[in-house]
Amino acid sequence: MRRNADTAIQNLLNAIQQGILTKPTKGRLEKLEATKEKLETKIACEKLAKPKVSAELMTFWLQRFRKLDVRQKSHRKMLIDTFINTIFLYDAKW
Repeated sequence: MRRNADTAIQNLLNAIQQGILTKPTKGRLEKLEATKEKLETKIACEKLAKPKVSAELMTFWLQRFRKLDVRQKSHRKMLIDTFINTIFLYDAKW
């Protein structure tokens, strides 16, 4: 979609350079530029929401947990806080 907006903007700019400047042309250009800006903002938000993690970084991060002593309460707490998001408890239905 962003490529389409870029192409349309470029076409309108070419038309303006050739002397074709009308109110609808100007309005369409402004609308396309606003659309492009919204798309770029969405792309930036998605990149922030889903950062890329390299295999090396993931390996390093997981290697840290190998050194933990699960007999120590603080280490168990760290493991639980890291890997468990939610626990649901239900009454047993036998």
